[in-house]
Amino acid sequence: MVFHSVAALLGALATLLAPGTETKETTPKPCTEWTGTVSGNDPSVSFTGRLCEDKSGHVKGTLTWSSNLSGMNVREVAGAWSSDHASLTMHDVAIVESKPKPGWRFCLVDEYDLNGDRSALNGSYHSEACHDTAHVTLSATK
Repeated sequence: MVFHSVAALLGALATLLAPGTETKETTPKPCTEWTGTVSGNDPSVSFTGRLCEDKSGHVKGTLTWSSNLSGMNVREVAGAWSSDHASLTMHDVAIVESKPKPGWRFCLVDEYDLNGDRSALNGSYHSEACHDTAHVTLSATK
């Protein structure tokens, strides 16, 4: 965790040390590390990522995709959990790094439609630009 000021660090410490502020296991972590697979135009993509959630359930983060077939890219994503936290809908905001192998290109994902919970998600994504609909699996690692 990076603190941008001494005041932010002191505020975080005060919250942690204050009596009666223990967190329950059901309280979401602000950021979670994920690993997963994507099987679409390239059926052999694996990825790692970090998704951060605010108090209203909105999510932002990055996903790093890699494949020996198509190459590597880093995507900035945004979305939101459903009110019951049983599904997560996201989209690509930008591809911030792109290293496709010859004959491949990377396109923005218009929508990830994922179901499950904060520990495991399954579903699909659709990219109109690449004419790609893929199966997606994610597992929380931290």
